[in-house]
Amino acid sequence: MWTRDANAGGYPTELQQHVVLRNGASVLVRPIRPDDEPRLTALYSRLSHDTAYQRFFTWWKKLPPAWARAFANVDYRPARRRRRRSLS
Repeated sequence: MWTRDANAGGYPTELQQHVVLRNGASVLVRPIRPDDEPRLTALYSRLSHDTAYQRFFTWWKKLPPAWARAFANVDYRPARRRRRRSLS
């Protein structure tokens, strides 16, 4: 079920999937991890103004580090388990 990774709060490895694209290339599609933060920042810098606005409802020349950190550090534990742990 949910696997534990100290850096990712229960990173769901079962959601990782290899996909073959129309051009024959194989890619790994997976949930974001904390170590993706620099790649997310680099991706944002390549977005057009319109694309960035449509995805984030705002536009910056560079994705703010706090936003990149928040997007890349997801707590994947089920909500029920998060609540129970935070109450103890």
